[in-house]
Amino acid sequence: MSRIAVGCWLAACAFFCSATTGFAQSNSPYMSSIPVQRASTEQAVSNEHAQMTLHVSRPELSVAALSDIDGVTIIHADQSTISIALAHAATIAGQPQEKYRQSTFVVDYDEPPVQSIAENLRSVLEQKPTQDDLQKYVYDHIADKTYSRTFDYASRVAESGAGDCTEHAVLLAALARASGYYARVVIGTLLLDTESESRAFGHAWTEIHDGSDWRIRDATLPMEDSAVRNITYLPLGILDDEGPGYSISLIRSVSMMPSRISGLAIPD
Repeated sequence: MSRIAVGCWLAACAFFCSATTGFAQSNSPYMSSIPVQRASTEQAVSNEHAQMTLHVSRPELSVAALSDIDGVTIIHADQSTISIALAHAATIAGQPQEKYRQSTFVVDYDEPPVQSIAENLRSVLEQKPTQDDLQKYVYDHIADKTYSRTFDYASRVAESGAGDCTEHAVLLAALARASGYYARVVIGTLLLDTESESRAFGHAWTEIHDGSDWRIRDATLPMEDSAVRNITYLPLGILDDEGPGYSISLIRSVSMMPSRISGLAIPD
């Protein structure tokens, strides 16, 4: 299947998802907005774990996905909800695999647009980029943070400098692999907590291995934001198929997104 044909297929998929999951408007870097109800202020919560109830359409699939996450404890599940305790930086279990260093159809770091910016970054730094360096570079490079894209592969993101969370995650994974790191694209839910409200989004980010553990790297967010009190990630799946049929892997993870979150209690 050609990349043009895949792009047309993904445009149709994106239209379907926007109609069924409430995808964000064109000026947002996030995939979708998810309604959140906070718990009462009296509810106790541990110092390390948030607690919440996920309202899902296929609890059996969601339970299976959550069971593979380091940092999630399933408290209760029934026919429509799953109550969990969630660590601040939960990651999907598993050791680095060679495929997470390879150039692929989606994470195509061997293409000239990605190679060019990777070489420029190394030249400016005069050393191997750190994970922080890579995250900041991608945040700055994608100046047009928009949902006008469908799901671009890394070389196209490098050229356009535009996209939402998926484009940020894909380009960051590509530059990380080009720099010698193991990296993978993760799909899940992002929770942003401020003094006045909590918000949740369908989201994509990158996990990069530091030699000991997988580390969450999110190039859609600036390095610091004084308005945000807590940022919590709930991974639901890896973009495991990075070939021409990658949209099937994407849609499988998106289908496990909660339709809403209730009883959210996040430690101070």
